[in-house]
Amino acid sequence: MTAVSVVLSAYNSPLVVTQLESIANQTLAPSEVVLVNDSSDPEIGRLIDATVERLRRLAPSIDFVVRHNDANLGMHASYSWALERASSPIIAMCDHDDVWLPNKLAATAPVVELTGRAACHDVSVFYGDGPAPSLPDGERLSELSCWKNHAAFDGKTISVPLLLRRNRLSGTSLVVPAALRSHILPLPRDIFPDHWIALVAATRVGLQWDDRPLVHYRRHNGNTVALGGKVRGLRDVYAAVSNDTERRLGEAARPEFRRDVAEWAALARWRNSASTGEGRVASARSLLRCPRAVRFYLGPKGVIGDLARLALIRSEPRTGSPVVCMHTDEALQSNRD
Repeated sequence: MTAVSVVLSAYNSPLVVTQLESIANQTLAPSEVVLVNDSSDPEIGRLIDATVERLRRLAPSIDFVVRHNDANLGMHASYSWALERASSPIIAMCDHDDVWLPNKLAATAPVVELTGRAACHDVSVFYGDGPAPSLPDGERLSELSCWKNHAAFDGKTISVPLLLRRNRLSGTSLVVPAALRSHILPLPRDIFPDHWIALVAATRVGLQWDDRPLVHYRRHNGNTVALGGKVRGLRDVYAAVSNDTERRLGEAARPEFRRDVAEWAALARWRNSASTGEGRVASARSLLRCPRAVRFYLGPKGVIGDLARLALIRSEPRTGSPVVCMHTDEALQSNRD
């Protein structure tokens, strides 16, 4: 079996201990775990070091690589370093606060090795800072993201337009060929890393879905992005991907998907202009040049909502911090657009 590197970033959370233990307990052990401690409290750093030393004794076949950042660099920079450092032909993405089921790597890594495609899977959601249930229980990612026919994708590649329409995946489910790294890195700052990696994989080599929940996804007060997040309000700002992000994704994609990428980006610019009041005319013209882009709306309510946003825009442009992660809070919310 081809070797697997697990990459994760942690910040100020003791929950990383349970995740590291679940990685060490895999029936198919990874060859390497690359962990970035992104300038956590010193006590958390010492906890990570103690946990790693204990697991090195219990699982000597796993090479643990730990980096402690002196300053907080954020998830994009931390994951970029971990991805760059990973040395195995297969890379498994990992969140620090979840818990992997023992067969997570055994179920996904062979798919990547045998098919050359990336793999992903469902997750089972549990709540709080306590131990995970012994078996998958409760809500599932595919249910929370309104992926109504997720079982129909089992063992098949995910539709690129479906994934462009909305990110339905948790990053901890992604297992990808390391050969994609040249297209993935550097991680663009204007789109959430989970969605970016999934899009690169889907448009370049294909992304195969496993309907089994192979990870306990922990939902708690410290989540960066929570499954089933809030529904957008009419005055919330939609983010638009930069021209460089669109160009990179288009260049990485197979020719048959490049038109989809361009149309998706045009709709993102239109939705951003509808919520900020900036560049409305140019964005509308861009959208009119590729009318098929409207298929990335989830339904007519989305179109009506964006037109209502235009009506609510004040005469002066909005001010404040720019939105840097596309679809982060709507990535897995219920279908109410």
